[in-house]
Amino acid sequence: MKYPIRILSDLHLGHPASLIDHVEQLRPLITGAGTVIFNGDTWQELAKTMQSRSGAMLTELKSLCAEEGVETVFLPGNHDPSISDQNLVELDGGRIVILHGQVIFPEVSPWSNYYFAKQQEVKALLDEKLPLAKSIDDRFLLAKEVVQLMTPKRWVPKKSKFDYYLNTVWPPKRFWTLLRVRKTALKASGKFCQEFFPAAKVVVLGHFHRTFIQKGEDLTLINTGAFMSGCDFQYVELRKSHIEVVKVVKNKRKGCFCKA
Repeated sequence: MKYPIRILSDLHLGHPASLIDHVEQLRPLITGAGTVIFNGDTWQELAKTMQSRSGAMLTELKSLCAEEGVETVFLPGNHDPSISDQNLVELDGGRIVILHGQVIFPEVSPWSNYYFAKQQEVKALLDEKLPLAKSIDDRFLLAKEVVQLMTPKRWVPKKSKFDYYLNTVWPPKRFWTLLRVRKTALKASGKFCQEFFPAAKVVVLGHFHRTFIQKGEDLTLINTGAFMSGCDFQYVELRKSHIEVVKVVKNKRKGCFCKA
């Protein structure tokens, strides 16, 4: 893996609420990297109404990285669970760990309306299998099962970005669950990482669609946010001597994403 290593997550290519209209907008974030790790939810693998455009954009992204001479690592998220068989990256003897974060909560995304629709089935599955999921590989397999269970057979596309904003606050149970998860995500992430990655000093996550850096006594958690409407985003750059967390903004004049 070539340095510098740049970590991005939650591009959600082809999603109507994604801020990425064209893959070319990402070039400034790719240029200059030795390796880019796309840390989950890169494309909309499971959403049949989005697959065509999203898949085409994923192909364009891979071509863009090849043009820039950049090595790529694609890690799976809950929206693209089959993008790769590699679930995580461990560097520096396990002191640095990179994973999407769909395994932090056993329910994967307990704020999702798809979870609410299948809540009883998910609970039954977890009651049966969670006590047996002792290893990190077991947890990834269980998360994949939960995602498959929650994936609707028929997708009803939203008509506009406003529909997605409305979907965030309705039903009210979803809104309050989102608030609760936001308050508990840091604590849950720390507890999970201490259990499964005891040697880790830095863990880089996505999934929660909010940026944060929490530096504890033994563990630093970094979240890269999401390229979605209403979210903020940053990337992590790993160099041989240090780690940088870089805020990303959208240059309205040029229409591209760049370092703030």
